[in-house]
Amino acid sequence: MSAVPAGFELIPPFGQFHEMCGPMYAKKSDNGYIIGLLLEDKHGNKGSNLHGGMLAMLIDTAFTYTSRHSRNPPKPSVTINLSIDMMSIAKPGDWLEAHVDVARMGRTTTFLNCFVMKGSERIARGSGVFMVVDRPMPAGV
Repeated sequence: MSAVPAGFELIPPFGQFHEMCGPMYAKKSDNGYIIGLLLEDKHGNKGSNLHGGMLAMLIDTAFTYTSRHSRNPPKPSVTINLSIDMMSIAKPGDWLEAHVDVARMGRTTTFLNCFVMKGSERIARGSGVFMVVDRPMPAGV
């Protein structure tokens, strides 16, 4: 795949690290959000497979974005816990989607789950807990 699928919109970078690792894309789903990434050479390890740290960054971004935008109005949140199980590989040129489900949304915390998909194949699963922070939402995110 060489293009971003229809319906996905660019996510403005959350900061310099996110800018270096992106671009990433978002699409609303029935249960939460889908965050997409078109893999490039820069996302790989020495064996040219998706680097585990990049996978963690994708899942963390997917959870952060979903946690923020699942509240009305959107509220910034930070990672409390992040757990990832890697199940398969991906390579440059692959389109990945983190399908995020909001398991529970409390007053100050959000519990999230996701599967990272490469086509119809699950390549990872993640779970996370995010804390809502009491500060203004950054512009554009």
